[in-house]
Amino acid sequence: MTDIAAISEYDYSTDEILFDAQFSDMIETDPLHKRRLSNRQRARETRRRELEHLSYLRHRVAELSATLEFEKRKRGINVVETVKQEYAQAVAVNQALKAQLLRNNSILNTLYPQLLPEKPKCWIGETPLQVVVSL
Repeated sequence: MTDIAAISEYDYSTDEILFDAQFSDMIETDPLHKRRLSNRQRARETRRRELEHLSYLRHRVAELSATLEFEKRKRGINVVETVKQEYAQAVAVNQALKAQLLRNNSILNTLYPQLLPEKPKCWIGETPLQVVVSL
């Protein structure tokens, strides 16, 4: 007679449990039942391997999904923060340049009031260009 081992819900179907209970004493002597038993054992092992494989795949998919979400959030935050920092730097530089232009204009207006109606000129090669600065 075969030993009765503990079973899990994935190891046996109801039909297999009934078959084992009904023919357990015949398995050792009858080749047909022996072959059926070995086929069922292989099927159980295959199911067990497939379940282990599926559980590993689920675990791996969960890991990769978490990694993907983390990378998306990390890259999204970096892009937004980088744009914010660059904008803040550009605003600071722009304000500093405007303040410098205002100081330069006030100095030029006090030193050279006769240049007030005329715009400053710079020379490129032989051609004079008028420089217009707007705030």
